[in-house]
Formats: sequence, C-alpha cells, structure tokens
Amino acid sequence: MFNSENSQKLSSHLSVEADFTPNKHTMWLFTNTMSRPFDNTKLVISSVTFDISRYGEYTETINFKSPVTEFEGVRAVEKFFSQPLTEVYFDKIKDDLFGDYTWEEIKEEYNCKGDCMTSLEFLENTHIQNGVLTLIVGS
Repeated sequence: MFNSENSQKLSSHLSVEADFTPNKHTMWLFTNTMSRPFDNTKLVISSVTFDISRYGEYTETINFKSPVTEFEGVRAVEKFFSQPLTEVYFDKIKDDLFGDYTWEEIKEEYNCKGDCMTSLEFLENTHIQNGVLTLIVGS
C-alpha cells in the first residue's frame, strides 16, 4: 500500500490534469479489478496520488483546479502513464524498476511511462481521504 512518508516525489505537484497529452500511439489503461465501477457522480477528488515506479519508491500527485470524480481521477493517472517514456523520466526511476536496463535497452521495449510499471496494471482498490484519491494497484 502507498506510504507517502517512505516515497520520493519527482515533483511537488502537477497543477493541471489537462497538462498531460497521451502518446498518440499508446493509451495506457488500468484493469479495474474492484467489485464495482469507478464512481462518476461525486465531485470529491481534489488530487490523486500514485506510484510511478515498480516497487513504490517514487510517487506523483496530480492536483485538480476543481473537484473531479473518482473516474476522472483514475483517467488522469492513465493519461499520465500514457505519455511517451523519455530518458529523463527513465533516469529518475530506473533504480526502482524490474530489471537492470539501460536507456538504450529500455527504449526498444517500452513506449510510455506506464510500461515502467510492468505488470502493475490491476487497480485493486481506491482510497479517498480529505479529497485525496490514492490508487492501490497489483500485478
């Protein structure tokens, strides 16, 4: 489970969900394994926090200008993971990934940021507290 005290952030926050432009060739999506669909009615999410590396050492937070639904919060994370993988991003998280790859090796196999999560694509649960949506994922 996510523990904010033990995780490093790459940035303090990202202010606008719309800042994320998915890779035109790849849309990275979670598989919802919860026993319910994402809520798309209650505007209660002010930010979403999620792991960005395979073993949870690095996290990111997306802050929204106005409250969004759980569904919209999850979609914002999927848009983040759909962004093209860059060498700068890879270098920041490479010490917490599955395998010991170089940029030259990884760029041949991975297309987007979400590919770095390897099999962590199953959204097992969500937690909302004080407007912060936390995603619990597994493989």
